[in-house]
Amino acid sequence: TALPIDIDTTFSGDSQFSGCKRLTEMTARTLTDSMFYGCSAIRTVKVGSDVSVIPSNCFMNCTSLRSMDLKGITTFEAGSMANTGLEGKLTLAEVATIGNKAFAGCRKLGSLDVTANVIGASAFEGCTSLSSATVCSNEIQRSAFYKCDNLKKVTLQEVAGMALTSVGSSAFADCPLLSEVVI
Repeated sequence: TALPIDIDTTFSGDSQFSGCKRLTEMTARTLTDSMFYGCSAIRTVKVGSDVSVIPSNCFMNCTSLRSMDLKGITTFEAGSMANTGLEGKLTLAEVATIGNKAFAGCRKLGSLDVTANVIGASAFEGCTSLSSATVCSNEIQRSAFYKCDNLKKVTLQEVAGMALTSVGSSAFADCPLLSEVVI
């Protein structure tokens, strides 16, 4: 079942479609907190070019969501993409904030290339298939990559205007295969 949302549609509050188990695709020009929380059948998501924030828990537990165009998204609030079925390489460029647990539990992510001012606490915790991460950030908060069981290589890069100044406790803890860190 598809869900087209008109440009003139306004939403107040949150959780408008939370738990809709038969919803498989959606197009939206606006998003709210927990809007599609637990919509486990969603496979396809298209968001309008004017959307720059994925709100808290918006797609949490959308376990069939394999890929999504995230270009232009500058903020991922807490839990926004947690426990989704995102797979393969995830590239996030020019992101201001990746909130706490934003991508936690995305067990099919294979690699990560991220440029973000702040990577929140437990942002990628439990991404058990993640094998490599290239990170450019000012701040990596506590447990950001905790229990990424297959993480083998981490590259910490600097770009103009962005240099790593803080790495929180247990940021890369319990990553048993981590054998290479490039700073």
